[in-house]
Amino acid sequence: MSASEEEIDKRPVKEESKKKHSENEEEIEIDVSKPVPPSKKLMRKLRKAGKIDKEGNWTPEALEEAKKKEEKRLKKIDVKYGSGSGEEEKEGSKRSPWGVWIGNLSFFTTPAILKEFFVRETKETVEEDDEKPFEFTGENITRIHMPMSKEHRNQNKGFAYIDFDSEEALKAALQCTEKPLNGRNVLIKSSNDYQGRPAKSSLPSKTIARQESRNPPSAVIFVGNLPFDATEDMLREHFGQAGDIRRVRLMTFEDSGKCKGFGFVDFHDVETSMKAMARNHDTWRLEYGQDRSKRTRKAPDSVARTDDHSAKRRKNVDARDIRPGASLANAQRGSMGIKESTGKKITFD
Repeated sequence: MSASEEEIDKRPVKEESKKKHSENEEEIEIDVSKPVPPSKKLMRKLRKAGKIDKEGNWTPEALEEAKKKEEKRLKKIDVKYGSGSGEEEKEGSKRSPWGVWIGNLSFFTTPAILKEFFVRETKETVEEDDEKPFEFTGENITRIHMPMSKEHRNQNKGFAYIDFDSEEALKAALQCTEKPLNGRNVLIKSSNDYQGRPAKSSLPSKTIARQESRNPPSAVIFVGNLPFDATEDMLREHFGQAGDIRRVRLMTFEDSGKCKGFGFVDFHDVETSMKAMARNHDTWRLEYGQDRSKRTRKAPDSVARTDDHSAKRRKNVDARDIRPGASLANAQRGSMGIKESTGKKITFD
């Protein structure tokens, strides 16, 4: 039997052994949702450190240590992103009706410094003049919320909100305004005090738009802050409800034909223009334009006559039109022969 025949006889035997081996194997199922199990190297390290037992379970000491680390990590996140500090959570997180806003703080002020400030300053104001002394203590403060800066670590935003447990404590805290703290005079206002904000105008927005126009009323309205896809039909639809429109002039680019962002709307009379001006738009800028029919031409500036030649108008000469040597080429040519002398001979004795 040759070598090739022996190889052919052995092949089926190998295939049958593979099939038997695959039939005996069980399929392995993997749950992807579960966390990745630690490696054998990591398990050996944890077992040597005493954090897991021989069966691979965590010891109570390791669980307690992990719990403390997680609480410390959460506390750092709270301080960093403005949810306050651990002190204010212990004081209580409920807001009370007696609260203040304190501003112009140093960026490095802490809730503990604020508490010491109120206790010290209220004590001084009570000693100066008060018939019924009120003893202010740190326990009168129920909540301190100090937003922290996200850009700078361990720095506040310059203000805080403080709640008290009684109205007497609130009145005592309000008297501490304009007192120095960390080199700054702090500003303290009640949480219900909204003075200092700009008063809301009683006039409607349309009336304000008419008053803000710098030009006197005319039959022309300038429309600015238009989108680049604005069209004449858009302006006619908006202002057409006020009256008859004479024409719409929308400034566009020559190459693309899109709007430049402004235009003019002409009406037949000023009354219709004023009605259209009252139809103010949220984003458009409206102003009265200058009527061309009433525009006066300015007189030209008179130029004083002088004998100076510089006042005369000179013709503009382009340097590219000058031909060098043209004057010599056009000059009259003389004869090239020898001319006979016509002079007189002078003799001396």
